[in-house]
Formats: sequence, structure tokens, C-alpha cells
Amino acid sequence: MIEEQGVNFYFWGNKCLWKEWMAEQARLVSEKLGADFQQHDIALQPELARRKRIFFPGTVEIGDFKIPYPGTAEEMLASFKRRGPLGGELKVRKLPAGIPQRIEKLKGKLKDAAPFCREDRQRNSFREKEKWLEKHILPGLNTPGYIAYNAEEAVGAVEFVLEKDCPYPLPEKGERSIFVTCIYGSSEEGVDYRGYLIDFLAQKAREARYQALNVLAGEKTPYPNGPVELFRARGFEKEVFLERILLRNCWENISYLQRKL
Repeated sequence: MIEEQGVNFYFWGNKCLWKEWMAEQARLVSEKLGADFQQHDIALQPELARRKRIFFPGTVEIGDFKIPYPGTAEEMLASFKRRGPLGGELKVRKLPAGIPQRIEKLKGKLKDAAPFCREDRQRNSFREKEKWLEKHILPGLNTPGYIAYNAEEAVGAVEFVLEKDCPYPLPEKGERSIFVTCIYGSSEEGVDYRGYLIDFLAQKAREARYQALNVLAGEKTPYPNGPVELFRARGFEKEVFLERILLRNCWENISYLQRKL
């Protein structure tokens, strides 16, 4: 079956700073298995994203087994052999909510936000990601994201696109809806600023006459965002279960949530 389907890497343009590293790990997997390797930009093939049920900006498929987490070739091969997560426990800390000192537009500040992704292998990824962000500046907001600071330290960030421009197979794609692609923060201070960022974005979006704020969230983990209770507490009422996805240490249920503005 692997010989027929090979190893495929699905990605959303240069959305993710992990893209090149994940592609290289997928290529190494194909070499170890003696299988063909192909890459697919789902931004150019939304029908492929729908058929393959792709909900992450980077997903590796070995035969018919999907791995959306950014793992090494060895980790992905181990997950494939198990047809499930690796051993160990995913520890998620619930932090008290806080208010940052200021929020700025993300444009030109990507390097401040990048450490949240915990990716230190980016090479030339910053330049490509900045170009990607430039193409997704929202009318009315004039930015593809916001970043929160305490003094000069970045403590949280949120990125978003027009929902109709998202290639994921979402339950709906409103013309005047904003889709949160990722929201993340630093746990160094022991404070969670994501809730404030959500409310800030909702206010700005409402002022710009957008109609809804939508997101994908994990049931119990922050992958792809979340957990869902973070959004429920911020007025996201519509909730549609999508599917169970594989993380490095566990299976997770992801849902589509919507907050009307």
C-alpha cells in the first residue's frame, strides 16, 4: 500500500515556519521506506485538502496514515508502525488569564512571535513567512495578526485570514468571517494572554464590520489551538466536531468553533 501511495507532504504555502523542516523529515521517511515522495500545496488544491481532510498547515501522510505533528523522521516512522501516538504524556498547564501592557500589529514583528512556535531550525523561513503574511492582510484591519507585549517582551500572538481564503475543509466559509489560523503565547510568566487577544481581535473585527470569528481547536490540548474551553469562555457558541487527529503523545478531537460578532 505504501509503495502505491508513497509518502506525501501537504502544506499551506509558507504559512508554517516548520514547513521546510517537516518536508525534509517526510522526505527522509520516504527514503527509509523506499517509497515515492511528493509535496502538495493545499492553497492551490483545496479539493485535495477536502478529500484528504487536511486541517493543519503541515501534514505528512505515509500510505493512508496521516501525521500532522512536527516530528522527526524516526518519530513519524514509530507512530506509523504503532498506528498511533508515541509513549509518554503530553503535559498541558492551565494558566491564569492576564492582560498585556499593549497590543501591536504583527507586521514586521514576526521574529518576536516566532519563539512561541519553539522552532529553532527556521533557516530562511522568516522571509517566506513574512511574504505569506503580506498576502493575507485583512481589509479593514490592515494586518494579518496581532502581537501582545509586556514592556519589550512578546507574550502572545494571534494570526488570521479571511475565512474564504482558508483551504481547510471547514463546515462553512463566510464572506465576512475571520478564521484564526493560530493563537499562541509564552508560558514563561505563568500567565495566559490568549483570551485577551481573542477579545481584542473580536472588537477590531466588529468595528470593521466582520460578522464572525472562527477557529479550529483541540478538545483538551492547545493543538491546533485551544483547548476548546478557552473559546467557549470567550463567546464561541457554535461547535462542530471534525475528527480525531494524531499528536505526538495522544489522540485529540478537533472542532470548528464560531463566535458571532
